[in-house]
Amino acid sequence: MLDPNSLLLRQVAKFGVSGVAATIIHLSLVSLLVEVFESNPQVANVFAFSIAFFFSFFMNYYWTFKMAETKEARSALLKRCVRFFLVALVGLGVNIFWVYLCTVVFAKEYYYSYPLIVMLTPVVTFSFSKLFVFKKAQVDRRRI
Repeated sequence: MLDPNSLLLRQVAKFGVSGVAATIIHLSLVSLLVEVFESNPQVANVFAFSIAFFFSFFMNYYWTFKMAETKEARSALLKRCVRFFLVALVGLGVNIFWVYLCTVVFAKEYYYSYPLIVMLTPVVTFSFSKLFVFKKAQVDRRRI
């Protein structure tokens, strides 16, 4: 049984909240730009993705994984952001795979992929985020 006070469980919950908030920001901005300002939907989507991406990155950086505010951490900020973007691309690739699996392999409608996208893709992106993007720097104990 998972301990409700475990770090991993708290990180998973915060990652989920950050993801839902970023999704709401993304969809709200697209709707606002297209419906109110009559923007091109593709341009609106790229802009909204960018804002939601940075929101998600900083939420996960400061809140979910609580990266330390050290000189070394700040110098690695851009590297972590690039890695986070690569993880977002992996998530996109996984989502494309689910849609392909449902529509081509199983000849079903695209929306059959939604449960896979909602339940499994976040597991992949959380795992990569934790192990690749926000992995804490290892301390050389011999120098302490």
